[in-house]
Amino acid sequence: MRVYFSRSFAKADAKVYEGIRAVLQDAKLQQQNALELTDSVRPKADVVFDKIVGDIAMSDVVVAIFTRRHQIAGTTASKKGKSKGMAPIKRFSAPAFVAAEAAYATSLGKRVVLFLEEGVGSEEMGLVSSKGLEYVKFDRRKLDTVDFRTNALSAVESALKKTPGLSPDHIWRKWEVHYTVFPNGYALAHAKLRVLALKEAAITHKVVADPGAPNLPTSQELLDAAFDSPCPYPSKAFVAFSAVDPDVLFQPTSNPGAGHERVYEVRLPKPLQEYEYQWMWGNPQGLQLSKKRDFFAGVISNKSVDRVEILLRLHRSIGKRSAAPRLSTVRPAMELHASSDAELEKLSEGGLPYYALEETPLYRCYLFTLAPVPGGADLVLVY
Repeated sequence: MRVYFSRSFAKADAKVYEGIRAVLQDAKLQQQNALELTDSVRPKADVVFDKIVGDIAMSDVVVAIFTRRHQIAGTTASKKGKSKGMAPIKRFSAPAFVAAEAAYATSLGKRVVLFLEEGVGSEEMGLVSSKGLEYVKFDRRKLDTVDFRTNALSAVESALKKTPGLSPDHIWRKWEVHYTVFPNGYALAHAKLRVLALKEAAITHKVVADPGAPNLPTSQELLDAAFDSPCPYPSKAFVAFSAVDPDVLFQPTSNPGAGHERVYEVRLPKPLQEYEYQWMWGNPQGLQLSKKRDFFAGVISNKSVDRVEILLRLHRSIGKRSAAPRLSTVRPAMELHASSDAELEKLSEGGLPYYALEETPLYRCYLFTLAPVPGGADLVLVY
């Protein structure tokens, strides 16, 4: 189990870090959990920033140590409690980057253990303080006491027992999709993706057509037909791909050429680097004109996504739908291929409304944005 330490690099705080690290090196704790302790690095250059983000994403537990940094002026009543006995006290800020790393860890659903030094207010923990998480108060002069070790061990053990969060292979900076529906029912999806690779692991993308679609081409045939579709109303199924880095590979996986699903893999050349790529697919059965409602599904439950944008463009000649589009979150792997109008109507209830956009001469446009994205959920755009 990987443990990441977020902490100050000041020389004066080295003993604090060593004292708290020693708690996690407890023989019994190590025997029960096989902990792998990962130290943080100084957050300076972009390359180092990406390493920090990657280390947090690949960890199971993040230990955030909020030590004293700069003194803040303040007053409080004296010990005697007399109103005239107001005396200045020492209050301190904490390293801002520790608060940022703790907030990022919680956004990924990681298990977080918080240590707060005496004299540092809980508000110094930033966004994490609003979550009401428990934290261990400590006095740097008493890190070797039984009381501190007991409290610290209890906090660590409690965190280790919690359900683990997402440990992704990649972190998606942005997941942007433009989804256009034409009058003949053809749907064209254009995905613009920016991703930080954490491991040498393939990214899987799928094209799904209606189960009743006749003679859906194989993955390779879809690629071969990428530039043959006529405009403005395309009619043939196709897939196309482009990447800024020419070493990024896009290839279809083997399939028998039957069914309603086509699977592709994207392979990124190096871990701990950020990549941008785009891919498009056209689906002749994108819109069932006989139905009052239809949908577009975004499978992101197995991803860690910082920001999602979906732009829906409906051709004006289609006519207005029975209700305004809504974006809903659903449990992962939900089967939606044969959903009825009633099921889609129910799914859209409570969904997110769109952001108003200037309409074009040809399209009605609807923009949906999520940041951050709910963990463990997929997205369904009902229109």
